[in-house]
Amino acid sequence: MYAEERQQAILALARSKGRVDVVALSEEFSVTTGEKRRIAKAALAELPADGSIIVDAGTTTWCGSAGCPTSTC
Repeated sequence: MYAEERQQAILALARSKGRVDVVALSEEFSVTTGEKRRIAKAALAELPADGSIIVDAGTTTWCGSAGCPTSTC
């Protein structure tokens, strides 16, 4: 699956379910850590101004949180 196709599939899932789990997506689509970061960045772009994000512990989470508009990292 090409990156653009994967991104469209992830976006469709996010829109239909209202949320996505980056860890589950990375396993489902067999993506690398760098791709996880791009997924997280793309997800932030879809987040409404009054939306929120729930994250769990981990290196990928810590690295990705720096891209959050209100991040204190």
